[in-house]
Amino acid sequence: MARQNEHNTILMEKIIINNNTYLFKPISILEGNFNEESRVFIDKFDNSYFSMYDVEMIGPGSEENYCIGMYYAEEDLIENFPAQTKFDSIKLMEDYYYDNIWLGFIVESDERAEIYIIVMPIVEIEDKFIVPCEEEKKYIINLDSKTNIISENDINELLKINDLTSLKKALNSLHERTSDNKNKFFESKNELEYENIEQINGEQFTKNIITKIKQTENIDSDKLYKEINIEEMYKYITERVIGQNEAVKHVITTFIMNKIKGNENIEEELTRILLTGPTGCGKTLIVETMLEYLSKVYHQNFPYAKTPTSQLTIAGYVGSDLEDIIKTLVNNTTGTFLSNEDKIKFVEHNGIVFLDEIDKKGSPNNNDVSGRGVLNSLLEFLSGSNYEVGQGLKAYKFNTKNLNIFAAGAFTNVYENNKKSNIGFNSEFDLFQSEVTAENLIKEGLMPNELMGRFHRIINLNPVSEEVLRNILLNSKISTLLTYQAKLKKFGVILNWEESFINKIAEEAYKRKLGARSLKSLIEESLSDVHWEALRRSIPGKIIVTDETVDNPKRYIYKP
Repeated sequence: MARQNEHNTILMEKIIINNNTYLFKPISILEGNFNEESRVFIDKFDNSYFSMYDVEMIGPGSEENYCIGMYYAEEDLIENFPAQTKFDSIKLMEDYYYDNIWLGFIVESDERAEIYIIVMPIVEIEDKFIVPCEEEKKYIINLDSKTNIISENDINELLKINDLTSLKKALNSLHERTSDNKNKFFESKNELEYENIEQINGEQFTKNIITKIKQTENIDSDKLYKEINIEEMYKYITERVIGQNEAVKHVITTFIMNKIKGNENIEEELTRILLTGPTGCGKTLIVETMLEYLSKVYHQNFPYAKTPTSQLTIAGYVGSDLEDIIKTLVNNTTGTFLSNEDKIKFVEHNGIVFLDEIDKKGSPNNNDVSGRGVLNSLLEFLSGSNYEVGQGLKAYKFNTKNLNIFAAGAFTNVYENNKKSNIGFNSEFDLFQSEVTAENLIKEGLMPNELMGRFHRIINLNPVSEEVLRNILLNSKISTLLTYQAKLKKFGVILNWEESFINKIAEEAYKRKLGARSLKSLIEESLSDVHWEALRRSIPGKIIVTDETVDNPKRYIYKP
């Protein structure tokens, strides 16, 4: 019988500063079980880890390089990291570990050793790194390359303190020493020797970076993406995006192949993806659900920026320009980097851009006076062009050639023309998916051929039928109806529905021609009175909604 995953924790890498001082670097979230008797955490892949608080198992002489932080059962997780869902609580836990520096000091007293974990917020440390270096056989924990230095003597003093509160105060006091501390340390050095020491420390830092608290310059693409279970990813997305199975397959495969390195000696051109399909069919949702999956399962967060292409302008006009997209990518990047330059490089190689409503920009019938300028800018952006992005007081060069770029458009004219010219075919869905080509988009969609030439892969999504809308209501993991059913249950209301309600909602949504987007507003409208009464706690019991409820929210069946 498979073991249930009952606990969540975070995997930490143990990095030895000296025999009695460790740095713990957060690696990833783990699911598994902690056995109180054996003091071992076993994750869902049967890997075993001891706690970072267990000095007997991870302390001096131990060969353990990895350990775990605090572990939480589901109720403890939500209590310590309050959020609406377990997933959100896990994200808060992850942020908590990554937003602090974790130092372990081993203290021996009464023939007994204990490890005290000191948590220091990253925001208190200017350069956000810790590195050991050696000067006259003294170990130094360098919290700030210009000011704060903790020597071996300082650490020895810390180790004499058995009270945790006093230990924290002492460490904070050391951190507060700025230039005076450094001047004192080098007071016997002349200026030339001082510069030499700075150079030595810098070289040591380059060779022995022990931590960048969260993200590195580049994700090891081959390692990460070879390990992805694409069937599991496919299932996760198709449980939320209904009726677009083929499109989901194509998006997953193209995205992953973009991320895997080929010949190291040849610079690859990434595949640009164009998603087409009517409004509300799931173009944006597929991409964002895929990124949600990677974040949830593989703990990999990508810088992401979505922008309506119709609102893009060139410099000098009101609106957004392409440099704003890059700024958004950089601003949306979480984690800590050794420098702003490292952060920019990370975004360059791992950023994802979603250009929505691309069918509304750059075509000959576009009345925007900046339209042609935007088109030229888009061509450069898609091909790979240099921009400048500011971080702090400095501007950095940013190239777009390694960004994963998706674009999407409804291309209503193309769809309508194809329907008219193919009357008699049984399936308009198969027709749309198989027939829309770059030639269609140029000729009937009025898209410039040079723009279409920048998109190497066109993925067509199916129009949303009434049947698909019914399926979304009843089966999607993010169905508004199922979500409200769960919420109302918390107020003692059991929400059920007749088939006529589902059919009526699907019919009305189809008439609005907004695809799945219209389902939420229709459900909101239909359940408005039920929500009000439930929040007033005046109707505990069973509620049954019918087709009449869609027209009049007050008309539902109530069974106490």
